[in-house]
Amino acid sequence: MKKLFIYGVFVFFTTVLLHSCKTSTIRVTPMGELNMISTRNINKAEDYQSLKTYAGVSSTDVNNALSESKNRLIKKKHRIFKEIMKYKGKTLNEAVDNVVKSQVGGEYLMNARFFLVEISEKKGDNLQESSKFQYVLSGDVWGTKSVNNEIQGFRLDDKVIFTYTRALKKAMNGNKNFEEGEINKQYEGKIVGLSGADATIRLENGSVVDIPYNMLRKIE
Repeated sequence: MKKLFIYGVFVFFTTVLLHSCKTSTIRVTPMGELNMISTRNINKAEDYQSLKTYAGVSSTDVNNALSESKNRLIKKKHRIFKEIMKYKGKTLNEAVDNVVKSQVGGEYLMNARFFLVEISEKKGDNLQESSKFQYVLSGDVWGTKSVNNEIQGFRLDDKVIFTYTRALKKAMNGNKNFEEGEINKQYEGKIVGLSGADATIRLENGSVVDIPYNMLRKIE
C-alpha cells in the first residue's frame, strides 16, 4: 500500500511537471546599423557628451552566439539570453529608450546596431509553440552629464508617484505607451532614466513614460 502511495505521488508530480514544462529560445536576426538614432528632439544648443560606449546588448556577444548556434537560435541557457531579455522592446522606439535610459542623462544613440528578436516558447504536453517579435539594440549613449547622477533631487531607481491630470496628458503629448492612463488617477513606478526636462518612469504594468520633475513625488 505504501509503495502504491509513493508511486501515485510520483505520477502526480511528473504530470504537473509535464503540463507546466516550458522551453524558450530566441532567434536573432541582424537588421542594420545607424550612425545615430533618437526618440527625442535633439537640442542643438546642448553640450552633449559620450556617456557610455557599447551600451545595451553586446553586439559582439550576439554575433558570437549566432556563430555558435543553429539557424540563429539562441537557447535560454546561453549567457546572452538574459541580456537580450533585459533590453528588448516591443517597438524600435522602446528598444532605443531601454538602452538610452540605462544611463543617467542619456538622450540618443550613436553607432547603433539593431536586431530583430523572435521569442518562441513551447508549452504543455504537445509542446505547442507561440512566437512574438521584438527589437534589441547596442550603441554608444550620448547625453548630458549631471552632478552626482542626480537631477532636481531625483536619482535612478527612486520610487515615485504622480497623478495623471489633463495638464500632464498635454505635457506628455499623447504618449502611445500610456493609452491606458485614466484622468486624476495616481500611478506608481521607478525612475529608469533622467534627462534635462523629464524623468523616465517604468510603471508597475511595464509601461515606460516620461514625466516632468515638477509633477513627480518621491515615495520614501
